[in-house]
Amino acid sequence: YKIPLRQIVENHNPRYPFSEKMKAAGWTVFDKPPPKQGKRSLWELATSDDATERARYCDILEDLDPQMVSEATTLITVGQLMPIELRDNGNVNKTGKNTYTVIDGMRRVMMALFNWCKTGIPKEPWLEARLSPKINEVGLHHRSIVGNRRKDPTPIEKAKGIQHCLNLGETLGEVASTYGQSESAMTWSLKLLELPIEVQRKIEA
Repeated sequence: YKIPLRQIVENHNPRYPFSEKMKAAGWTVFDKPPPKQGKRSLWELATSDDATERARYCDILEDLDPQMVSEATTLITVGQLMPIELRDNGNVNKTGKNTYTVIDGMRRVMMALFNWCKTGIPKEPWLEARLSPKINEVGLHHRSIVGNRRKDPTPIEKAKGIQHCLNLGETLGEVASTYGQSESAMTWSLKLLELPIEVQRKIEA
């Protein structure tokens, strides 16, 4: 399916999609921006109808994640090699269009948005996507946590991963079994999400 990226409203992959420098600066995809960086989230900047806000998104990536900027050019020169994984949320946004949650491929989404913000082409940003039912989402989510070849997730990423699995209908015992840890360890991890966002960012730093 060709899915318009501006219909995405959530990301269920706990893996941080940007560089360590972006993380240190306090930027996430959907959360509020770091202190003294305005009021618009990175997603709001990247999907804005305002060209000035889209340019701001490009400036942030060029300054803090040049590797992503470099990789974004491959979407233009080579094309999209693999579809992203999405789930249809079963509801619509304020314009009456379907909304989607990213299961796998958030980094590619942000790369495609960078290209769109930079060039204005195509008129509406989109990527090829596979739509995954809920049961497949659980499997994909687990693989992103325990099978990802990049470095291990941070404590906050792990806590978010646990919470997402619970939101998908798994029991605490099932999630604990996936991680190979006790239920009490899972509960302790979840308590990190109760901390103020500023404290969570310091833990991730």
